[in-house]
Amino acid sequence: MAVDSENGASNGASSYWKKKVNRSEKWEKIHKELLVVHTDCMLLQIKSQCICCGFSLPTIRCLDCGSQALFCEKDFLERHKNAVFHSPEIWNGRCFVPYAANLPVLVHYNHKIPNCVKRTREITVIGMRGGPQLFKIEFCSCESDTITLLRHRLWGSSPEIPSVAFKLDVMEWLRALVLECQVSVKGFVNALAIRLSKIENMSSKKVNGVYQALITDAFTMYMRHKYQLQQLQHIDPDLDDGTECPACHVIKEDIDINAKDLAVGGSQLVLSENSKIFSFDANFGLVRKKSSGKSPGEPFHRGRYFLDQTEVDAFVSNYVCHSKKGAGDCSDFQAGSNRSKSRTEKLDETAVFGCACSRHEFPHRFFSLKHGERLGYAVYLMEKLLQEHPHKISIMYDIACVLSAHLKLEYGPRTAAGIGLTDGETVERLWSYLRKFSSISKMMTPQRRVDLLTDALLHYASRLRKRLGKHFVQKMAKTESTKQDSKAQFQELTRSLQEPVDVTKISQWRCEEKETCRRNDVSSNEKDNYILTLFQLYQKQSASEPSEESAESSAELSVKRKLVLEQMRAVAAERSFSLMQLAEAPHQGAVCGPPGHLPSHPATES
Repeated sequence: MAVDSENGASNGASSYWKKKVNRSEKWEKIHKELLVVHTDCMLLQIKSQCICCGFSLPTIRCLDCGSQALFCEKDFLERHKNAVFHSPEIWNGRCFVPYAANLPVLVHYNHKIPNCVKRTREITVIGMRGGPQLFKIEFCSCESDTITLLRHRLWGSSPEIPSVAFKLDVMEWLRALVLECQVSVKGFVNALAIRLSKIENMSSKKVNGVYQALITDAFTMYMRHKYQLQQLQHIDPDLDDGTECPACHVIKEDIDINAKDLAVGGSQLVLSENSKIFSFDANFGLVRKKSSGKSPGEPFHRGRYFLDQTEVDAFVSNYVCHSKKGAGDCSDFQAGSNRSKSRTEKLDETAVFGCACSRHEFPHRFFSLKHGERLGYAVYLMEKLLQEHPHKISIMYDIACVLSAHLKLEYGPRTAAGIGLTDGETVERLWSYLRKFSSISKMMTPQRRVDLLTDALLHYASRLRKRLGKHFVQKMAKTESTKQDSKAQFQELTRSLQEPVDVTKISQWRCEEKETCRRNDVSSNEKDNYILTLFQLYQKQSASEPSEESAESSAELSVKRKLVLEQMRAVAAERSFSLMQLAEAPHQGAVCGPPGHLPSHPATES
């Protein structure tokens, strides 16, 4: 590895750069020696001895027992009676190759029925080394072969008479890679094959159907089995299933007790009642193709995170939207919905819509979309949340402005009581993790897609739960720092004002701001709609084939688009200035008219 010393000198020869150069030089110094030592480790040394008897020339190596674990054949068989799943190698005079030891039959002792019928057959076992091993295992008629394999810490490839089994550490490693690195089962099987050395690939017996065994039911059932084993709900059904946010779990009885306690202040009561804050959003990267098939049954995780899709589809199909069509600033949302129609002809499910706890990022409720991001989906989810949480809740949604033009100012998170600095980007952070499953979930059946995404959400929630304590400490430190900074900025802003400003005055300003928003609808008018429609027309004309228009007409369209953009900016500035005038009107007697009278809105004049 070459190091650019001139670059290091130009950086001022910092201590970090010196450590980097020093570390690189040390690696270069021992690189050749590492190659020599590793080559020697692959050979059988002439003076080697059996680690058990110390006399016989060893011919068998077991790296599972240790780096220097060399045995003669007699001692190896004696030593490995209770370690049958090791992966030994034998010296053939030139190199070490996999050794098929004649180990004893694995006997089943936990019989449920005395004197039951027993049988012995060979099972191909896949371990972390990747190569298959043959073992003779005793089965009986008193239980399933797959259950007997689990007693030997093996996971069968089928529920009845499996011929292939996987070591539990292989299944656990696959589960971790899928949830943390979004590795496909096909990629994992290929990685196991690559992990074999060239000599093992030539000498090992090839096993067909490893991928097919995992992709059909074996891995799906192991994920289900592992979840139940972790939550222990098969022992006690009242135990937590891993879906609830432990940091904001407030039951109604607690709120009633706080309300009766005279020592509790008003602000604290508001925080208690608004303890549930949810963020809504849709992820259009998590699609499912129509060609991926249908499910034979219901998902195992049905209702745990994902709601009943049939109920969702029925609600949205009967929902009538009362929002204003093409409402000014929300035209981008409508255009995004139109764009999705041309790209989703081959999709059965176009996205995943859901919500998460805004304070602590815990996922909560989800379902699939069959169309664009319609308001009916958000309304359905709100109704479900109100059924689950009858007390007051707060909701953050990035396109909720289509319901009311003044929603952001009147009900925004910075003006609503009890929300503080909680932002609405919680679901975006969740999507950054979940959208990585798109490549492996788009070709799944609906059942398996729901189960995989639910397992991913459970894993995400588990990670959040582990760092919740540290997260609270960081939040507390940030809160104290923000409090001091805000106090200093407030004093700096109010120092130059002639009239003293206190909390009461600020509350009065907030009420006046909300009242101004209620009295004036700043939604789009005919002028706004005309400009937006004209701009879309010019966009479509410019996107046509080059042969359909000359260079002069293309330049003319470009000029027209620029003029329309300037008009759009002028209208936006005009509306903003008008809103500022309305906000200042209560403080200027000359501007105010009689009660109920408002000055004409320049942006609403046709």
